[in-house]
Amino acid sequence: MEALWEALQADWASVVRLAPRALYGGVVFVVSVWVGRRVGRWLRGVLERGKGTRPYAPLAQHVGTWGLALVGLVIATNILGLRSIAVSIMAAGGATAIIVGFAFREIGENMLAGLLFSVRPSFDVGDLIESTGHRGVVRDISLMNVVIRAANECDVFLPSAVILRNPLLNFTRDGLRRLAFTIGIDYGDDSAEARTVIRDVIREIDGVLEHPVPASRVVEFAAQFVVIEGAFWCDTERGTNLERVRTAAMERAKAALREAHFTMSSEVSQAVEVRSRPAA
Repeated sequence: MEALWEALQADWASVVRLAPRALYGGVVFVVSVWVGRRVGRWLRGVLERGKGTRPYAPLAQHVGTWGLALVGLVIATNILGLRSIAVSIMAAGGATAIIVGFAFREIGENMLAGLLFSVRPSFDVGDLIESTGHRGVVRDISLMNVVIRAANECDVFLPSAVILRNPLLNFTRDGLRRLAFTIGIDYGDDSAEARTVIRDVIREIDGVLEHPVPASRVVEFAAQFVVIEGAFWCDTERGTNLERVRTAAMERAKAALREAHFTMSSEVSQAVEVRSRPAA
């Protein structure tokens, strides 16, 4: 009986010595859980304010809450003198982080790129962009990818990390768009005069900007005709219909060259074909 009483006294002494550490560790763990909840709510609020990051707000809240709670648990076990348990938790957490990091590396890259787009956007919904050979109008920006509508009315999903790693062309950042078309004339015609006719016609079209000034130039000496390019600028912020303006420029340029008695590329091809036929 005396031995039992001595054992109980020894255990009670151990409890008394451990009580301050247990209290200290418990306070640290509770505070870390409280801070984790506050941080999780803050992360959720930040992501919910962005249109593309809103779906990932609950996940960010859980990661922030449980991540800080785990840190508090490691510190609390270390305060209690259970360092082996703390080391085991840290080792397990580190191994898990490495495995998850390798498995979801691309997902993490896309999420980080999506967050960078939300902080410093280089394009917005409605902009015409091009990246990795894909061109289209931005329809949606999310944390994982950017959706663009291509010219063939097909939606293209570009991973955010791909856009971040590669050059990006934004054709509507300042509202200005350069449009161009080509037309061919006979080698016997005056190409300088043809360029003047095309340039003067373009200037008269509604929607074409005076500055930068419209231009025309010789771009190629084809086998049977000279290729001339007409170029001009439009402002998309004014609501200009780019296809309508480009079509009008092409039609008026063709009509003006015909009125000035220039021989068009199709007529040159037909004339060459007729001359090359053997006589009957």
